[in-house]
Amino acid sequence: MVRDDEVERIAVQIARDYEEARGWQVEDVQTENRGFDLISRLPHPEDAKTFTDVRFIEVKGRAGV
Repeated sequence: MVRDDEVERIAVQIARDYEEARGWQVEDVQTENRGFDLISRLPHPEDAKTFTDVRFIEVKGRAGV
């Protein structure tokens, strides 16, 4: 397995699309060196400014040689 920036970008986009399809709000923090790539938050059904759950997601996208 080798690192491929394009494969990594696609993997992050797939993870983001999955979370957003579930109704979660996703923030990309890849450039902030936090140890994970995405923060995904589930909005409260009655108050869009608050969240009922938070997920910290590290995405791994690799390509075979």
